[in-house]
Amino acid sequence: MQVCDYCGGKNTDEAANCSGCGNPLRELAASQNPKKSKGLAVFLALIFGPLGLLYLGGEGLMVVIFIAGLSFLLIPVLTAAAHFMNGFGLLFSLVGRLAAAWWASVAIDRQNANPDVPDAQDLLVEAAKLENQDFALAIAKYEEIIARFPKTTAATSARNCLQTLRGSQGQR
Repeated sequence: MQVCDYCGGKNTDEAANCSGCGNPLRELAASQNPKKSKGLAVFLALIFGPLGLLYLGGEGLMVVIFIAGLSFLLIPVLTAAAHFMNGFGLLFSLVGRLAAAWWASVAIDRQNANPDVPDAQDLLVEAAKLENQDFALAIAKYEEIIARFPKTTAATSARNCLQTLRGSQGQR
């Protein structure tokens, strides 16, 4: 039995979309976005340097484009200073590959973060949907956001929503 993240409706295990609201169900979306291998990402970055970051997808492509643009600016300067840099080419390459491997490791961890653990924005959306269904539960959800993410913009939004809800509760 799958429960819709948007409306809370119960659906069969085979359902791709919620029978109540029509939104895609999370389990199907998670299976369509497979996790990438951290070991492979680091290996590719060590072997191919920044080009290995293309394995990361869009984020890796942006890093490669940035490095390519930067190299177009630096190559003339480095070529002019080449006679001062004897032996530094290998060190420069090694440092670049290690930096790319570190970036790949961090990026894969971020991409493969557990989608079942809701972040602050997910909880804000959930709380907003609860306002029309269960007033007390919406207030509890906003308070949870403030407690779990105290110094974020999500907590500020939750505080504002709480003020509004408590103000409208007094008018009822």
